[in-house]
Amino acid sequence: GADVAIEVVERLSATHRGSREGALFASLHKQFRDDRGVAEALLKELGAAPVSVKRAAGRATGWMLMMASGGRRGDLALFRTLEGLAVGVQGKRCMWRAAQVLSPALPAPGSRSFVDLESDAVEQWNAIERCRQSLVPRTFGV
Repeated sequence: GADVAIEVVERLSATHRGSREGALFASLHKQFRDDRGVAEALLKELGAAPVSVKRAAGRATGWMLMMASGGRRGDLALFRTLEGLAVGVQGKRCMWRAAQVLSPALPAPGSRSFVDLESDAVEQWNAIERCRQSLVPRTFGV
């Protein structure tokens, strides 16, 4: 999911460059890349491969989100894309919460703790949700 989310927000940051949404997507792009690096380091520490059948399946199904992602402010496509990103960020939050159970025996790679990573995911979700909510009136003509 992280691979697809990174590609989606990269695409959105380009298509919305110069707008408030574009700044959000550019920020999420950097944050998602950083988070993926932490997740890959954690997998390596656990002896798991970062490339797996699950990751390949995620990329294949994520391709559909990528193709449908984007749109202009007020388009249903953008609204749905934000919903997909929000779901993915909640999944990442759950992963960081689960990893907290392993700590301190298995510390988080890098400078942030699993608690910090979860907090970052909550902030990401809140930012995505604010953007999604701002689209409701124009998207649904209310």
